[in-house]
Amino acid sequence: MSSQALAIHDPAHWDSVSTNYAAEADRMTGRYAQAAWELAALPAGARVLDVATGAGALLLAALRDGADAIGIDFSPGMVEIAQARAAEITPGQRALVMDGQQLDFPAESFDAAFSIFGVFMFPDPAAGFAEMARVLRPDGLAVVAVWENAGGAGPAQLFAQAAQRLFPDQPVPLPMARLFNSPELLDAAFVEARLRPEAVHRVT
Repeated sequence: MSSQALAIHDPAHWDSVSTNYAAEADRMTGRYAQAAWELAALPAGARVLDVATGAGALLLAALRDGADAIGIDFSPGMVEIAQARAAEITPGQRALVMDGQQLDFPAESFDAAFSIFGVFMFPDPAAGFAEMARVLRPDGLAVVAVWENAGGAGPAQLFAQAAQRLFPDQPVPLPMARLFNSPELLDAAFVEARLRPEAVHRVT
C-alpha cells in the first residue's frame, strides 16, 4: 500500500491539513455539498447525518435549512472546525469524532445520510455504505458524492499529470481504495449495502 493511501486513512494526516482544507479545498467541495443538499429536497426538520463531514460543508447547508443535522469525522481537527462553524448557526454539539465504518448511532435513526467525497476513501468503503444503510429509517435517503475521474478533482489531476512527467518510472497512486466513478459502479455499491439506487446526478 502506498504512503499516500496510508495518509488518507490516518486521522493525524487530516488534522494536520484541516486548517488549510477549510480555507481552500472546502470552498470547492462545498459547492458540491450544496448541490447535493438541494437535489435531496428534504423536508424541514429532517434528521440528517453527514458522514466524513470534513470542515462541515454539507452539515452547514443542512443546518441553514432547518434540518436536525449531525456531522461525523474521524479527524478531531476537522470536527473542531465543523463544530465551530455549526455553532454559528445553531447551538448544541453538531460535529462528533467517529469512525464512519462503525457509527455509534442506533439503527433506523436518520431520515437521510450523506457522504460528500468521503466514504469512497475509507479503508473499507463497503462498511461505510453498510453503516449508512443501517442508520437510515425505512425509505430513508442515502446520498453519496464521488469523483468521476480516478485522480479526483481538477487540481488533483493536474498534480498527478505533473508527477507523472517528473517521475515517469514511479506510479501515481489513487487516493482511494475503491472507486465508484460510474453510475453502474455506484449503483452496485448501493445494492451491496441493501440500499435502493434511485438516481445518479452528474454535477460540474
